[in-house]
Amino acid sequence: MLSASEIPDNRRSREIGRLDGTSRSKDTLIPMPQLAADEIPELLARLVDKSLVQVDADGRFDVLQTVRLFAQQELLQVEGGTITRIRHLEHYHHTCRTWADQIYGPNQLEINELFKLEAENLRLAVEWAAVNSGLWTMGAEMVVDAYFPHLIRGAPSEGQSLSSLALDNAPPDEQAALAAVWAVDSHFSRHLRSPKALDACDRAIELGQRTRSLFATYLGMYNKATIWIGEGKTSQGLDLMARALEGVKQDSGNRARFFEYQMLMVLGSMAVINGELEKARGYFEECQRLCELLQGPGPFALLNINLGLLSNRLGDLKGAYRHLRDSLAPLLALNDLRSVAGSTANSACGFFVAGDYGMAATVLGCGYGIWERSRMVPELVDSVMADQWRSRLIEEMGEDAFQVAFERGKTISAKDMVAIILANPEPWTI
Repeated sequence: MLSASEIPDNRRSREIGRLDGTSRSKDTLIPMPQLAADEIPELLARLVDKSLVQVDADGRFDVLQTVRLFAQQELLQVEGGTITRIRHLEHYHHTCRTWADQIYGPNQLEINELFKLEAENLRLAVEWAAVNSGLWTMGAEMVVDAYFPHLIRGAPSEGQSLSSLALDNAPPDEQAALAAVWAVDSHFSRHLRSPKALDACDRAIELGQRTRSLFATYLGMYNKATIWIGEGKTSQGLDLMARALEGVKQDSGNRARFFEYQMLMVLGSMAVINGELEKARGYFEECQRLCELLQGPGPFALLNINLGLLSNRLGDLKGAYRHLRDSLAPLLALNDLRSVAGSTANSACGFFVAGDYGMAATVLGCGYGIWERSRMVPELVDSVMADQWRSRLIEEMGEDAFQVAFERGKTISAKDMVAIILANPEPWTI
């Protein structure tokens, strides 16, 4: 099967296969071979012996990419092939919906791994559904359900390619589902610094309000407010964030509670930047309540980041380092590279208080390097604090010495730097 990016707009459904089971090139269907259930294990074993199928340590089967592409093309030419594709779509639609209900809770790490494991199957299901109008809604729901895993495993470009495909092929009578797709597209666009991000936010808000979709409306507002804050329109952004917070409180479920938590985090972070430290403490106490409700490792880790930044502003650099250090392992396990970079960069505070300015600059450089390699916008409070450490270290070390240590840090991987930081629980005691 051709990938979506290789198929011209408005012609993709004819390339991928029509619902009547035919492809563009063949209208004569070949009968599908029928296999008894007890024949399948033996057949798989023979294919493994011939290296056409691979099996991992967990007993999971996979086929080579060339074989998969050939099989997908052949499936379109056989009688019953379309039914097989629909069953595949229905299975992964149900699977995606089930996992999406759990990704914000205590099983976040395990569910994130399952999304990573099934990424190819989920992608294929969405690509096929998105270009067949009778199945479009199922594909759109999968785009929405899988978007958060795309973000936390550092694959916003992959997620946006699917949201764009769904938007390009949306039928006119599915406005509520379309509003939700625009909302997640606005989230991907913001992370990727896309020039269309504000337009996607506005479309999500307008369609969300028209269709009374709470999710699309508050997510569109949240993303637009965050963009405005990043552009220096702080007052407008905070006002819009407060409106988004009012909206999310009307919604139910773990996803809504997670976004309530995210909005409170932004408001708390901005209070830290503005020196309103007691106000920030109040927001973070609300975040603590939501963390205890959700019980996910990600929310607890992000709370630690912000408590670290608050401690930093209060002058408690040792406390700040402890909070930031405690956030790193769960964030790395989730592959949340944007947040790993923020925690890493601001962990410079621990080495600074120890008087090890060279290591502080190296740690800071690693954080900037992660942001650059992942091509994701850092959270505003992370970048503001990191820039302050940059200025402070240059003042202590001099520009040349700082730059050498800083550039060295950019060459160190996130995994290796996290190991270094975790090996130094209190660098000022060494």
